[in-house]
Amino acid sequence: MKSFTDYEKSEVKKELEKKLDYHKSFFEAFGKITRNYKKDGKPFENLAKNFNGCTVQNESYALAPGKELVICIQTQKNGYQSETIKNKETVRYSNITPDASRIIKEPMLEPYFYLTVDELETRINEQKAYHARRVDELEKAIKENDRDNATAEQLLASIYKTLESVNPDAASIYKEKLLRKIY
Repeated sequence: MKSFTDYEKSEVKKELEKKLDYHKSFFEAFGKITRNYKKDGKPFENLAKNFNGCTVQNESYALAPGKELVICIQTQKNGYQSETIKNKETVRYSNITPDASRIIKEPMLEPYFYLTVDELETRINEQKAYHARRVDELEKAIKENDRDNATAEQLLASIYKTLESVNPDAASIYKEKLLRKIY
């Protein structure tokens, strides 16, 4: 009977630890981004002057011009990684409802709008909160990993045992369907 090997168990834990490293690193990086203001308290016209801790560059592969905030870091277990926050959003898919004067309509493109500096700051805070939530979830998953491995091992043993009693031709089809349902 096939079982969940020690190697497979250690690989699961390694993968969880890599994900934890990724999200911890970005949580820290997003926490280091600071906002700058003019002396009168207003935002700068130049988007790059509004934030420290990230790079502002032209958006890659875009049909309409836009900028993106790029956070580039080196993690311990994942090497160099980057995430971007775009300053342009499609109206239909955004959770922000801009007033009609901000919406840009062009032929062959979904209506879009540019985020204000305050809205970009909100997006940064949302990404930071997302990474914080993932850190908590992954720390819990690592803590419960031994129990989850035992559960997975029992489940796999049960599936294997059940499929042994099925016609081999049908069993191969069931295995294929089972893998497709999972993945």
